[in-house]
Amino acid sequence: MKILISGGNGNIGSYLTTSLSDEHQIYSFSKDDFDVTDKVKIYDIICKIYPDIILHTAAITDVDYCEANESLAYSTNTLGTLNIASMCYKFNIPLVYISTSYVYGDHKSLPYVETDICDPINIFGKTKLEGENLIRTLLNNFFIIRTSWIIDSYKCSILKMLDNPSPIVLCSLEKTNVTSMKDLSFFINTIIKTDNYGIYNLSSEDYSSKYDIVNRLLKSKGFDKRILELPEKLLEDIATRPKCCAISSKKSKDTFSIALRTLDDIIVKL
Repeated sequence: MKILISGGNGNIGSYLTTSLSDEHQIYSFSKDDFDVTDKVKIYDIICKIYPDIILHTAAITDVDYCEANESLAYSTNTLGTLNIASMCYKFNIPLVYISTSYVYGDHKSLPYVETDICDPINIFGKTKLEGENLIRTLLNNFFIIRTSWIIDSYKCSILKMLDNPSPIVLCSLEKTNVTSMKDLSFFINTIIKTDNYGIYNLSSEDYSSKYDIVNRLLKSKGFDKRILELPEKLLEDIATRPKCCAISSKKSKDTFSIALRTLDDIIVKL
């Protein structure tokens, strides 16, 4: 299968570029070569490749940066997605879109399911939800994957924290799942061989607070590091986080007969 990956040098895109290359013909592009805000450039590239499917991972994912740069966040995350979806519509190409649990907002204390109301409370969540809505308006053949905290990719924030000798500062104690890039890659490779299009959550089976997750990780790896808990109200220019952004992946598990790992299962394999 010919697969075009946007955001190929990003956190998710770089992992998928490597992990899917054994089975598929991968065309992976960084922003310099495939700027999703440049309609002419992406049109020319898609015309040359004519991929069987597009994995759209290009996005600004730094939540606080999005909050401070709202226009740029919308330009990349929303309008960039519109450009990709428009090309998929024009050439009848299925689309895989990586979204986020932050689209749900902050109105539940239990894990969200795909049919729950989406009412995001920060710019990142809003721009990703608008991207989802544009895809759903334009296309029928799409997979929207809502993920949680990715903790085991090449460039993920938690691994950078472990490499840094300074104490770990957590400015948000929201309850969340984690998502393993290995699991996400396997899931994508599974769903693109089907026509079970739609919206799917994908995360670990269970969930906990970020503080607890990081503590488990430190204990598992034998790191002697301190975690500083800072209430959000003490920090300026920070995006609001939901108290609970945990998601249920039961639909994914049942539809595609996949196993979901627990938090500890994923942490042990890091």
